[in-house]
Amino acid sequence: MFETEIISTDKKKTFILITLIAFMLFASFFGYLEYQEYQGRQHYPIVKSEFNQIQPLPNAVPTSDNQSTVAANSATVGMLYQTKMSYNEVKKHYDVELARNGFKLQKESEAYGQKRALYSKGEFTAFIDYVGVTNPEYTYYFRVSWASQ
Repeated sequence: MFETEIISTDKKKTFILITLIAFMLFASFFGYLEYQEYQGRQHYPIVKSEFNQIQPLPNAVPTSDNQSTVAANSATVGMLYQTKMSYNEVKKHYDVELARNGFKLQKESEAYGQKRALYSKGEFTAFIDYVGVTNPEYTYYFRVSWASQ
């Protein structure tokens, strides 16, 4: 009878210990997620300011409101635009604007008929995603982002 009580007590202690560890892991995980989202919220005003300092292409018509997102470890502000200008003309404008604001061209790519130019400035990135003048919704998407590394 005494052995049964010891085994039962050991099982209770083990169960309590496992429950406590699981709770601590759960709390740590959600604390980490909250911290990451906090980082995104902290950087959002800076990203918005960076975006607003870049003059859009003259005569480009916005086809959306600012598209802003704050996620667990990132913040983005962007806008869709319609224009009759080619990718090279759009990129030329943003090359000047972004350089004026301290961004440097990192790379260009093309896939499925869409072109992308990626610029960086410290921990910030700027993108031009050019889909073409035949797209009825928008010609290009310009955005500035921050993401934790």
